[in-house]
Amino acid sequence: MDRHNSLVFYQTLLEESVVLTQTINDLLAMLRIIPLTHIKDFIRQEISQLDIQSCRQMYYVQTSIDVIFPSNIIQYILSFSGSYNTKAVSKQWEQHSEQNEQNHLTKLYSKYVHRDENVQKTYIIDVNRTKLHKMEIELGYKGPLIDIGHTSSICDSGDRILVPNGVHYSSEITINSNIQLLGVGAAVTIKPTCGFSIENGNCCSIKNIKLDCSEFWAPEEDEEVGVVVVKDNAALTLDNCAVTVNNGQCRVNIGEPCRNCHLGILAMNGSHLNIEKCVLIGCYAVKLSPFVKEVSFDKCIFKGCVIYVTDQYEASDAVTGEMMQLKCTNSIFDIDNNSFDDFNIIIYAGNAKQFITEKHILKDNELKGYICTYDQICMYDHTV
Repeated sequence: MDRHNSLVFYQTLLEESVVLTQTINDLLAMLRIIPLTHIKDFIRQEISQLDIQSCRQMYYVQTSIDVIFPSNIIQYILSFSGSYNTKAVSKQWEQHSEQNEQNHLTKLYSKYVHRDENVQKTYIIDVNRTKLHKMEIELGYKGPLIDIGHTSSICDSGDRILVPNGVHYSSEITINSNIQLLGVGAAVTIKPTCGFSIENGNCCSIKNIKLDCSEFWAPEEDEEVGVVVVKDNAALTLDNCAVTVNNGQCRVNIGEPCRNCHLGILAMNGSHLNIEKCVLIGCYAVKLSPFVKEVSFDKCIFKGCVIYVTDQYEASDAVTGEMMQLKCTNSIFDIDNNSFDDFNIIIYAGNAKQFITEKHILKDNELKGYICTYDQICMYDHTV
């Protein structure tokens, strides 16, 4: 008899194959042929022989997490993870993730969902996704886009950009329209690597954002370059922001050339600067032309820096330029470090001090633990 037609022959081969099996996956092809009822009977017999530990292990390995945990518990657990990483696990997880995303965006955008007649279009910045959420579409938002510099270039006056939590590196940012940059999280940081300028008389309003200038690349080592430049007749408003220059590590004496140190904010002739509830950290966090139109600081903290008025200006500006109007109130100047030892200064003006007058308002500022009013010497060149 032909052995290829012998039942015993194939049974022997299969039994040998079972003996040689190393993992359960090696038996899957055979198990698919065996009737399911036979497999169930076999497993039931094995279950009856298991101890409590093995039985518990088999249950949790076999059972879906959707069955083990109630639906509300799963959704709560997923709320601690990014919505984009869990959607592919199962349909239920996808639904929970989308609901968590909806809850998150509802809370995030709660301040911005009401119609503002002064706002034209709203752009979303988000490097983690390529599609808007249904809620964002219903609100008429645009995007999501990944680069703040590109987004600002396509904005029209009246537009705003919503920036979520995270560190956002951006190449050159040029503001040529009146726009808002709004941080919609508790930890929003923008790191401009090639500069940030506000031009052509436009206004940029920035709120709830840290401007970290430590990654800025200056064209020349010793050239004074502002990371954020408010050009002639333009305007910048900062509310609840932070500006950090060189990580606050500069320790040269004020008025001396600052090697490898660029400026944080540089305000030029005719510009407007309104800074409220902000922290300014590092050597030259803010520097002003003596012919800035209007400058206001309120409830700010200056760490390792002062209000610096540059003495580098054209002679013609001294004739035609309007005197700066400066107001600084309710602010703290923490300059007790190596940069400013022995100097009690709020404003350093160098050779431009003739443009600093008693018409400027300095009120209720704290300098090294002292209340600073104009009756005290708190605004002068360190050489006086």
